[in-house]
Amino acid sequence: VKLSIAIGGNPRNVWASARKGRQMIVETARKFGITTPLIDTPSLPIGSTEVTVLEHAVAYATFPNKGKAVAPHALLEVRTGMGDLVWRFDRDGKPPTQAIPPSVAADMAEMMSHVVSEGTARRAQLDGIPAAGKTGTTNAYRDAWFVGYTGNFTCAVWYGNDDYSPTNRMTGGS
Repeated sequence: VKLSIAIGGNPRNVWASARKGRQMIVETARKFGITTPLIDTPSLPIGSTEVTVLEHAVAYATFPNKGKAVAPHALLEVRTGMGDLVWRFDRDGKPPTQAIPPSVAADMAEMMSHVVSEGTARRAQLDGIPAAGKTGTTNAYRDAWFVGYTGNFTCAVWYGNDDYSPTNRMTGGS
């Protein structure tokens, strides 16, 4: 929350600065591939808006992709009945766009690798495979999630109840 005020750039008017900072956060989220409406509230910087599991995975895939946003897709290629290539994602799909500088993505990846190696996501460690990620738990244990990645894969996991009732003290780290 303090960072949203700081990036807003107006130390004389905290409210205007916070609003501008939150606007910048929403703009960055859009660059990462989040399309869910993000409501401008003071708690927006700490993740108060619900985002789908798919959008979480797509957004986090930006970090290991050197700051380039990725487009979610289900198909890698389409071939005719004779085996001729008609369409291939890496050739014909939407090209990635640079959402953040590569150096920022590398810094984020480094920080999130520590979440897996020594933080709340230690259970996500994979023998011999470097991994990074972030855990989360919402108020009253209603939602628990983990989004993580290796060099080749990004995965998002959500646990919760469809009726918005609390879990039995489930946390993102568990």
